[in-house]
Amino acid sequence: MILCDSEVVGAGRLEPVPDGVEIGIWLGRRARGRGVGRAAVDLLVEQARTGGSSPRRPRPTAPRSDFWTPWEPR
Repeated sequence: MILCDSEVVGAGRLEPVPDGVEIGIWLGRRARGRGVGRAAVDLLVEQARTGGSSPRRPRPTAPRSDFWTPWEPR
């Protein structure tokens, strides 16, 4: 769960894939644009690396022109 001000605003996951782990999050609209998603992804990347895995670019569920991952340059 992703919490903001004691309210559940989303969810995150680490999913094993053949060459590391895939990081994915879902974030409710009210939490967007506040840095909550970025903070959640940063924590998931740290958790993946601490566990000895390499974070991998997730597969988007819908076409997105603004899709990026925080460990790659924009």
